[in-house]
Formats: sequence, C-alpha cells, structure tokens
Amino acid sequence: MLDYQSVLRANPNGVLATRDGEKVTTRVFQYLFADGNRVYFCTGSQKPVYAQLRRNPHVSFCTYPPEKIEAFSFAEGPKSYTL
Repeated sequence: MLDYQSVLRANPNGVLATRDGEKVTTRVFQYLFADGNRVYFCTGSQKPVYAQLRRNPHVSFCTYPPEKIEAFSFAEGPKSYTL
C-alpha cells in the first residue's frame, strides 16, 4: 500500500482539482497535514474553493517535487506561473 502521508510530506505543493458545476477547476495548493485516512488543506470560508468543497468533497490532488518552479493552467487558455 502507498504511504501517501510520506509522499505528501516530501512533496507538499500540488494542484487541487474541484468541481464547479459542470466545470473542473484547479488551483495550486499546499498539503497541510493528515489524520488517519483524511488529508487536510487550508482555505478561507469566503473563497470559491470552499463553496465547491462543501457542495462536493471529492477532489483530486496532484503533487510535484519541491524543485519544480513552474505550473501551467489550461482552464481558460494557457497560463504559466512561477511558484
């Protein structure tokens, strides 16, 4: 079995995907901690991602190594971000 907590501790940065109605929305996020089989992230209750998580708690989180410094978003046309 994969020890996801070790993977996330070593690679805390990633891209969190949620559903926003019929669309999938992604954003760069950071893993906070795990407790048992639950993984925790932090966000504000006024942010759209919070409302999306309340409506549908099923998400995808894709990590990347700490030395990776660029991320790309294709949701609304290609965008490049330096992290």
